Amino acid sequence: KIMYIAIYMMLIDIGLICPKIMELSLKGSNKIEDGSAESISSCKNLMILDIQGTKISGKGCLSIIESCPKLEWIEHCPFNCDSDFQIFRSRKEMFALIQKGYQELQLNQAARENSPSVNINPATVEPYNIKNFWLFNPKSEELHVSQLCPKLEKIRLDFVFQDMEFALDASTLVNFKHLSTLDLNFYDRHQNSLLDHILGICGEKISTLIYNVCADYRSVSRGRQGTQGDR
Repeated sequence: KIMYIAIYMMLIDIGLICPKIMELSLKGSNKIEDGSAESISSCKNLMILDIQGTKISGKGCLSIIESCPKLEWIEHCPFNCDSDFQIFRSRKEMFALIQKGYQELQLNQAARENSPSVNINPATVEPYNIKNFWLFNPKSEELHVSQLCPKLEKIRLDFVFQDMEFALDASTLVNFKHLSTLDLNFYDRHQNSLLDHILGICGEKISTLIYNVCADYRSVSRGRQGTQGDR
């Protein structure tokens, strides 16, 4: 485990010098940029990475995820945020990857059912091993990310409702087979109907619920048995 890297020179050949490194924290190292992504990517045993506060862009982050097959946990900015840091260049690109992966899985499944003895080519969209994901004001299509991250254990969803001009259908959360932690943040007001909707879909799966709401009064969710309880 290595923490508090400050400058890019400290990352040169890190994969050769520390081939067994499993955890790397670059949190707050604002001099670390995309130029260091290749050095980080050389750490083939890396499982945990924190790049909060660095200048590694979405492109650099994606290259690290694709190059480190054991990487499971990565602390980052929201994957779909509209800042300079985003895991995909645009929401459109994210949708395209999800749709492509889904279509390939469907085609492969159909081919197996029709011709069990035929070898099926693997999907060109390889799923990621990461177990945590973070979305800001997610659209319904973005929750299909289970196709890209089938091992997901934790998902964080942040909402600023004044910026949302669409209704969220969170039904696809049911596809996360390993989901155990749900982190919900309502930043400008409570919205009990959305809370009930999300918990109704994945509430039985999760063992940990993190719920933060900025409102003048408590947010209440109606349980399945018709009782009310603070969340």
